Amino acid sequence: MNLAPGAGGNPHRHPGFVLVYVLGGEVVTKVSGQPVSLSDCQKTLSHIKRC
Repeated sequence: MNLAPGAGGNPHRHPGFVLVYVLGGEVVTKVSGQPVSLSDCQKTLSHIKRC
């Protein structure tokens, strides 16, 4: 997935495990019940089922 700077999505759920690898720039994520997370280039994010 490629996102333009400042682009984002609406709140949603994933039915299974999610793994994200940031190739460039930064990504901000928010999972219910957890603080906002900022990840930069070459970091991975993973979220458990039903997040």
